[in-house]
Amino acid sequence: MEDQGECVRKRIEAGKNSNSVWMYEGGAHYFATWLVAEIYGRTNYLSEILEDAQRAFERNENWDTAPDILGASALSLMIEHSMVTEESILDGSLFHNCARELEFDHTSPEIQRIKNSWHLIENNRGAFQFKEEALDN
Repeated sequence: MEDQGECVRKRIEAGKNSNSVWMYEGGAHYFATWLVAEIYGRTNYLSEILEDAQRAFERNENWDTAPDILGASALSLMIEHSMVTEESILDGSLFHNCARELEFDHTSPEIQRIKNSWHLIENNRGAFQFKEEALDN
């Protein structure tokens, strides 16, 4: 997964703030939730991802303790903001060419907004969705 050159330099430079772990783990959680829903004919996988995230937020989970759950929510929000496509998560192309560090710099205002808004979720009659404030630009 491009652990050399500029990619590894940026990851090391970012330290704990690196996007690598939450994007990898979040992508895996997103894909697994989508796949299980696909197998069982369910269409509510995004709601499931956001319900997991809301529960993690209520338990005071953080990027160190639940990078998969928070990351899946953050990736969902990145889809909403047209920063990535769902297809790039599902086919793994999001992880090509070290986009997690090179394209999405951990200091960028866009990534900071995502990391600060992943938990802005509401339960709308059993369907979990992002609050309007998370979707505002």
